[in-house]
Amino acid sequence: MAIISIRPGLVSLLRSCLLILCLLPVLNPGFGQSAPSISYTTPQVLARNVAVTISPTNSGGAVTSGTYRNVSILAGTTQGFQDATGATARFNRPAGMT
Repeated sequence: MAIISIRPGLVSLLRSCLLILCLLPVLNPGFGQSAPSISYTTPQVLARNVAVTISPTNSGGAVTSGTYRNVSILAGTTQGFQDATGATARFNRPAGMT
């Protein structure tokens, strides 16, 4: 019968790794889940002066509160046309920005 000798430092490292692997799902509730996949259903025909209801549907992972609430203005604070940087830039009806 063979006796295997393991260094004390290696045992401590293995215990630390095992502890981290066990605590990871507890400390990060989104660990191992898929990303949210949100889509919106809209009517195919739009009419003037008629309210439109847009309903989001999530077919992916959970949306955690607080993750998506940070909003920053990168450029432009008023509507218009001005090729500039920062707050002095102006955009007329920007669309498709993510």
